[in-house]
Amino acid sequence: MSKIKGLFYLIVVILWTDCSTPKPVSDAVTCDTQGTIVDMTGLDGCKWMLVTDAGMKLLPQKWPDHFEPKDKLTVKFHFTEVKDAASICMAEDKIVTVDCIEPLAGKPAKPTCYNTVKPMEVQWMRIAMAKNGTKVIEKYNYLDKYAYLFKGVNLDNDLYDCQGTLLCSYREIEQNACSEQLVGLGNGIIIWRTP
Repeated sequence: MSKIKGLFYLIVVILWTDCSTPKPVSDAVTCDTQGTIVDMTGLDGCKWMLVTDAGMKLLPQKWPDHFEPKDKLTVKFHFTEVKDAASICMAEDKIVTVDCIEPLAGKPAKPTCYNTVKPMEVQWMRIAMAKNGTKVIEKYNYLDKYAYLFKGVNLDNDLYDCQGTLLCSYREIEQNACSEQLVGLGNGIIIWRTP
């Protein structure tokens, strides 16, 4: 009987110890959102912006330790919205803390050349629009393909090829090689205007 009693006490002690020992809580976060890092230094008070594939603009208040943002880097990330935060950038949809981030591995695919009149359906065009506060987009014939001029607020204009590569920039009140290149493209057509 004393062996059964001893076994009973041993079981109680094991169960009590197991219940009272705190279990380690996994705080691993899954990088579940895909997007692109964009350098928006051209806008007052702005620097890095994360633009999701859905077009949402996130202003990181804090990055993970040892991560260095790079312009046009495609990433997977997880974020937490920072409530009641304010910024002087004011181009973002949300201010966030980036909980985890990882560059997308693999060789980058050759960018698609877009022939479009619907810029909101093209990811690189949405990013470019956010970058200079675009008010008008004009489309031009360029090297047997197309080029797009993004006319921004503050008279800042950016000319992109159909793959989203920035060809050049100029201010509307200045003449430079970019504005001369634009004249050489002939007449463009307006494909988008700020509503």
